[in-house]
Amino acid sequence: MKKCIITVYYLIDNFCKIYQECERKRLIPSSIIKGTEMGSCP
Repeated sequence: MKKCIITVYYLIDNFCKIYQECERKRLIPSSIIKGTEMGSCP
């Protein structure tokens, strides 16, 4: 039972890391990365 819980925790942790990286890439528009003004609307 203990191994099963550790495996589930490991899988969820890896999923969260991958998900956070994908969200970070999606939430930052490419116009901001290129150096345009922060206040301008896309």
